[in-house]
Amino acid sequence: MRKWTYAIGLPIFAIILALLGFILYREFDSAPAPASGRTTWVWSLEELLNDNGGAEEVIRFLEEQRVNAVYLHVDDTLKKASAREAYRDFIRQASMAGIQVHALGGDRDWVLEPGRAEFRVFLELITDYNGSAPAESRFTGVHLDVEPYLLKEWEEDRRGVVESWREMTEEFVSFAQAHSLETGMDLPFWLDTVPAGDDNENDGIRTLDQWMMARADSVSLMSYRNEAEGEDGVLAIVAGELEHAGRTGGTVYVGLNAAKDEEEKLTFYDRAAEELRRMMRRIDDEYAGQAGYGGIAVHDLANWIRKERE
Repeated sequence: MRKWTYAIGLPIFAIILALLGFILYREFDSAPAPASGRTTWVWSLEELLNDNGGAEEVIRFLEEQRVNAVYLHVDDTLKKASAREAYRDFIRQASMAGIQVHALGGDRDWVLEPGRAEFRVFLELITDYNGSAPAESRFTGVHLDVEPYLLKEWEEDRRGVVESWREMTEEFVSFAQAHSLETGMDLPFWLDTVPAGDDNENDGIRTLDQWMMARADSVSLMSYRNEAEGEDGVLAIVAGELEHAGRTGGTVYVGLNAAKDEEEKLTFYDRAAEELRRMMRRIDDEYAGQAGYGGIAVHDLANWIRKERE
């Protein structure tokens, strides 16, 4: 009798195990995508703080939105004592919240040799600021937004501009490494169609986006669209760069725009905040966990806050 009960019990036990396995699989398979990062741009710290109740309120918003890095614009105003103090206080509060702050700067002319001197002035500003600031108030990275494809030389001598862009990038990376700073840059989503240069083909790097990803710690794509699907939607236009990031070991943030723009399709400026949130969730669902995907970069913080408060 005991043998018979034992014999019947085995298949029942096996069925129970199978059911449990199926349930656990379904739970795992339907689980939300793992959390991804968020970054954002700040073009005027003074205006941002004045319009939004000061540093504490802004930091609170950044925490609520899971922002892990802020690209904070730097220019000659940083030479003023009042500006330096505001930067130090903001960066200190961000650091306490676990948010990195990277110095943001850029000009298309920096890429060409005649404009390189201004690029070095920007680097000197960062060196001088970090050298005099307490550790908790220092920039932890540098982020470039140079966009040399807006130069007339891009059409006249693209190969030459690409070579100059690469030279400037090498100088930028060397500077950052010497000062223990992270490197990041803004890139257009179509840079995967631009050759990196013949001398890079033997390394398996054929396009300029791959070349940049292989050198920078992260890139933020200016993939500004307010629709996810379709051949001109965000998911389609960033697919090539994300594949390249997976190959090169780079990190890509998919850019979304909340600021005014020349075309309606390029921005969420006149759309509800929920539409922007829905787009973020859609991108995360598609790419979270994929090699090379860092998260979403929202341009810019002032307009992001405005949209969430509408």
